[in-house]
Amino acid sequence: MQPRVLEDLECLRVELVSQGSFHALLFSLEVQPSLLEEIKSHQEKDVKLQRIKQNLEKRKSRGFVMDEEGTLRFQNRLCGPDVTELKEKILTGAHNTRYSIHPGGTKMY
Repeated sequence: MQPRVLEDLECLRVELVSQGSFHALLFSLEVQPSLLEEIKSHQEKDVKLQRIKQNLEKRKSRGFVMDEEGTLRFQNRLCGPDVTELKEKILTGAHNTRYSIHPGGTKMY
């Protein structure tokens, strides 16, 4: 395989394993937004977000909307539930991505 493809798979935490002389081919890869799904499931358990959803039905929550998948958003941004592990996962993912740059930086690697 080309080294670039292997690097990209490694960044996605995809591991290719072969046993003995068995050769495997990767024909397709389905990527699902597991972080989005995790946020959605935690939104349902968050008391404050549930209160906002109730107020949304009464038209008392300005700027908040429910998207077509039932996810609460504020000004088109996801509403993050108050779950420490989830917050750390989001920040770590954003910080460690290959495309993140320091504010004021002019180059992306």
